[in-house]
Amino acid sequence: MKKYRLRMLIIWCAIVVVYCLFVLTTEYEFKLLELSAITNIFLLIALFKESGPQKVEDPVSFVKFSGGKIAFSEVSIPVNKVQKVALEVVENDCYFTLPYNQIEPGKFPSFVFPAKKFEEFRRHLLSGLGSVEIIT
Repeated sequence: MKKYRLRMLIIWCAIVVVYCLFVLTTEYEFKLLELSAITNIFLLIALFKESGPQKVEDPVSFVKFSGGKIAFSEVSIPVNKVQKVALEVVENDCYFTLPYNQIEPGKFPSFVFPAKKFEEFRRHLLSGLGSVEIIT
């Protein structure tokens, strides 16, 4: 992620420099509103890129079952409220989501882990949640 941020910063600085050089070498009038609009596009891209699900290397140790609750990250949900779990493998990643347990409107508990740990994590979920439907 650090390389991505550095690359975005370099692109942002390059755009500012190119715009300023364009204004200096031509008779074009400097417009702060235009400059901010052009440069903020890249800041928005960086913001949306970072807002994805949390990445976890070991999902079995990340998700804990205790006191009748499933807990991970800052989420704690009673096990009897979890009816379906979504596990989707996309290339080398597996996406875990509790699609019927919203944290707040439009936000579901989720994270990403390596696809090679899919079966081990599935067994961990079944042992902790009991008879839950796993959507794949």
